[in-house]
Amino acid sequence: MNSKSFSMRKKIEIALISETHLVKSSTLKISGYEIIRADHPDGTAHGGAALIISNQIEHSPLPPLRSVNIQSACTTLKINSVPISIASCYFSPGISFPTPELITFFQSLSHSYIIGADFNAKHQTWSHFTNNRGRALHNLITQKHLKFLSGPSPTYWPSHLNRHLDSLDFFITNLPNRFTAVATNLNDPASDHTPVLLYIEAQPLMKPNRPTITSGFTNWNKFRDILSKKNNT
Repeated sequence: MNSKSFSMRKKIEIALISETHLVKSSTLKISGYEIIRADHPDGTAHGGAALIISNQIEHSPLPPLRSVNIQSACTTLKINSVPISIASCYFSPGISFPTPELITFFQSLSHSYIIGADFNAKHQTWSHFTNNRGRALHNLITQKHLKFLSGPSPTYWPSHLNRHLDSLDFFITNLPNRFTAVATNLNDPASDHTPVLLYIEAQPLMKPNRPTITSGFTNWNKFRDILSKKNNT
């Protein structure tokens, strides 16, 4: 299922897409949504992140982060009057976890934030085993008193026989405790990674409605008939 049909079917207000594989010439448009992109800095089709947000939500996009280690598309909005940064990230694998860079990234966000990503890091808190990247991320989560949010099922479904089911996609956040946030897995086998749905029991600030001459639906055919009859009298 593509991101357009998925967002429409689930009525998603904000979608965080990790590992987009987009390049400068790629076009991504979805009716009713604004799209913030952070393509990989080397200009080739790998890595990357995108944030897709309803065009009815009031928000302020932040400058994208496009480093070799982290690509992040993010914006800030108000949820129940609290400024919160939402970030969609992709963390490149095969290198040590970029803890200093992630700490600097935290500082660019609002006091409260939600980061959803393919972290490419494994720790027994969310994975079947622990590697060095996962240990570094878990230490940072602990030091910063962050919350880890994930569904109960794996998000990575490899096609290679020598790889195992795993959970690589989840959220970290420092949302105030008064916010109720629940993560669930979605059965959408469009790729080897399946989505995680984060439901927050709160309301984002919406854009004001544009002023119109009439309220509701306008029957233009009827309006045309009325004008035609008046012109003929």
